[in-house]
Amino acid sequence: MKTLELAPLSGKKLRVFLIRKAYDEPWLIHSPSSESESKISAIKRPSMAYCDMIKQIAESESPDFATDELGLRSLKEFREDSPVADVFSKLKIPFYAVEMDEVAHSYLSRSIKLKLEKRNEVLDGLRILSDEKITPSVQDKIDRLVAYGQYLHDELEEEIRQVQFGIRESWIAMGILNQAELLKKKRLTAFHLSSPRHFQGMMELLQSLEVDVVPISFKRILAEVPKEEMKGMTELTGVSSVSVVPVIKRPKTKLSDILFFLEADEHASPFDICVAYDAGFDVVVPYSGVSLNQIQDLVQDAIFSRGTKGVKHLCFFVGGRQVSVARQMADRIQKAMVKPFETAVIIDPHGAFSTAAAMVAKAEDALRKLNQGSLKSNIALILAGTGPVGESVAHLLSKSGALTVLTSRNIERAKEVANRASIEGNKVERVQSTSPEDIHELLEDANLIFAVGAPGIQLVSLEQLQSVLGTKILLDVNAVPPSGIESLTPIDDLRELIPENYGIGALTIGDLKLKVQRQMLQEARKNAQGIYDDETALDIARNILKEQREAISKPKLKIEVVTA
Repeated sequence: MKTLELAPLSGKKLRVFLIRKAYDEPWLIHSPSSESESKISAIKRPSMAYCDMIKQIAESESPDFATDELGLRSLKEFREDSPVADVFSKLKIPFYAVEMDEVAHSYLSRSIKLKLEKRNEVLDGLRILSDEKITPSVQDKIDRLVAYGQYLHDELEEEIRQVQFGIRESWIAMGILNQAELLKKKRLTAFHLSSPRHFQGMMELLQSLEVDVVPISFKRILAEVPKEEMKGMTELTGVSSVSVVPVIKRPKTKLSDILFFLEADEHASPFDICVAYDAGFDVVVPYSGVSLNQIQDLVQDAIFSRGTKGVKHLCFFVGGRQVSVARQMADRIQKAMVKPFETAVIIDPHGAFSTAAAMVAKAEDALRKLNQGSLKSNIALILAGTGPVGESVAHLLSKSGALTVLTSRNIERAKEVANRASIEGNKVERVQSTSPEDIHELLEDANLIFAVGAPGIQLVSLEQLQSVLGTKILLDVNAVPPSGIESLTPIDDLRELIPENYGIGALTIGDLKLKVQRQMLQEARKNAQGIYDDETALDIARNILKEQREAISKPKLKIEVVTA
């Protein structure tokens, strides 16, 4: 099977005259529902007037090649039984059939056929039940079958619509671009004859692929035919003549920016939903309890609904409490997207990535201010670090080159998280800590201490800090009293708690975290491509702090107003 790949032409400029046909070229993704439906193709042929119009435009524009949908025709019928093919042949213009790959068509047909059979089984079941005596039990069965049948019917209609429009149009566009790619010329002109139902979609798709599209439509003018010319055809009352008219482009209304919020947990986070709206999304659609197996269908339903341009007005956000699951979900989302139906994916499980980025960036900034070197030259200690924030901090520190130690009362859990957070060449160490003596030894060696335990639980006492030597930078995400580090308050921003021990509190970290998360969402909405993860979040946090430093260091202009 051919691969559907769409990308702008490299090093070439293509202009396509998109010429609307007088009828929709017959094409089916499943068997026709009636005999008349298959026979109607007999009247779907180009008229002489339409061929004359094509001839006039071709003589004027001299296209390098022309294309048309193959539809239900064989290649022999396409080439030998088409008045349009005769026009292009006489003008010595290459004329090609473009269509969905046969294997892809067969595969999609089977999928639709299975859905059709399921729906018909429901209809048969309803017919059988309708002959029975209506009892509460029978009525309940009928109601359930009706609901299931409606669901199947909607699914079927949606899949047919996606195949008939988005997918088929992508194959047709690829066929046009492939023909252009085969020619050596750098500037090319082509004709494409488009069914009315594909006219708008093809125009938007080709434009998204950097093709200069000239849309051409026409209108029929019915003229009365003299009786003496009718020659016994009593049913004929007129004949149509066709003239080309300009296409008027009307301003389009802006598409809504939609964020699909996916997470495996039972409830989507209200915090993340609020931040998404504040970041400028018009609509946020939460899907909770999502399994990995459901992602492909959800993603493809979303991307194919908007066309190749509209897909740039939607993004996917992955939440949840498990970092490893969130990463798997994001990977599945990316794999479910089909070129050119691609957009941005943001991962911030339970706010862990943006929080971790804020903590690491603040720690790095504190090291700079206190002349304590870089992350790479320091030892970091993550207390109670097996939650999503702890795992994310560990990964960013490992990536930044810091020697990192992660603690937990559960050593097996600590090993699991440390292994996931480690990068090649810089393994995160894990230590079981169950007593004050364990903590004291770890504090002695560390320069950076990250307290990421549960709210309201103190992890480090002031007495423990007073018993160790050296400069310590302590960061605590716990805003619920008592704080994770004794005497550190949520609003502290590098406050000296005791000599050489500097604290950064939860609200200070949270302020930066909120800015980071909002900016991630804004950039994803604007760029509509790529993946926004913990490393992206750290880059954003660093830039925010850099801009703050530069704003402080700029000389202020003093203006004096002198009055007479």
